[in-house]
Amino acid sequence: MTSVRPVLMCLLLGITSLAVGQDSVRFSGSVQVDGSERFTMETTIRKQDGLVKRTVDFYAGKERIMNVVSEFSSSPLKMRSVKLEDFRTGRQEFIEQQGQQYRLRSKKNAREDMEEGTIEEDEDEPLLSSYMIGEFIVQNLARLRANEELEFELAVPSRLEQIGFDLELTGEKDCAGEACYEITMSASSWIIRQLVDPIMFYFQKAAPHRLLQYKGRLSPTDDNGDDLDGAIIYNYE
Repeated sequence: MTSVRPVLMCLLLGITSLAVGQDSVRFSGSVQVDGSERFTMETTIRKQDGLVKRTVDFYAGKERIMNVVSEFSSSPLKMRSVKLEDFRTGRQEFIEQQGQQYRLRSKKNAREDMEEGTIEEDEDEPLLSSYMIGEFIVQNLARLRANEELEFELAVPSRLEQIGFDLELTGEKDCAGEACYEITMSASSWIIRQLVDPIMFYFQKAAPHRLLQYKGRLSPTDDNGDDLDGAIIYNYE
């Protein structure tokens, strides 16, 4: 099955949630392609007055190749902003809250002009950026354990639109000696499901339910801007 980047905005690197009582957390990750480490990542999450700020940096060797800064409120869960910059290709993606709407801007590389559009949250389904999905999963883990399917809309700057996705607890797995829930994310639309492979998340069964592994489309591309699929192994300080 063929996956397409226009549907997924850098899913989903560094989407762990803060544990109860934590104001900040730092962790790293090994970004692997075909079983070998291709990139590394460093993430810092800070929470103040209900606002969560997540900063993710990606490295190829010692070279910093990409930076993503996202902000959202945790209760209620509401998107504020996202800023993504790829220093190799010139790719940029932005989400900015403007009242009840969100302004999306995107360009694939330094040669292209910036495109923009607006989207609006549906009252029936939460509107998330890809960097909020971990928080959404942890906040609704009891519902997933009760075999409930979660529905949400994903803001996708590269397509200047929002796309529906479903989350479902599909099993359990041993993650390097730790018991994990396997949670599968699939497009709600049958047509899009034929183009986009499911994303797999592996969260700790035990509190604080950190994300330990991820499998699917990666945020960094190769040096030519072509998509990469792989896995991420997370390490917490």
